[in-house]
Amino acid sequence: MSDKLYFEVKGEELLQDAGLTKAEFARRLGICKQNVNSMFATKNIIMLRKAADILGVPFELLISFFYFYFILLFYLCMLI
Repeated sequence: MSDKLYFEVKGEELLQDAGLTKAEFARRLGICKQNVNSMFATKNIIMLRKAADILGVPFELLISFFYFYFILLFYLCMLI
């Protein structure tokens, strides 16, 4: 199983689907345009949530199934 996030693999496609340039995405995210590619690979949950909001997609779409299930299990364990 790959440890790459979906966002890392499909980031540019998601930007295109949202009608955003890298420059506009960077401005909305509060980062330099030069850092957008590294943003695609981030594992920072807060930044991923903000990116999901900007792109208008569910947060879960940006993460891999491994991370999704890990987070889901974490929250389920907190409910017990």
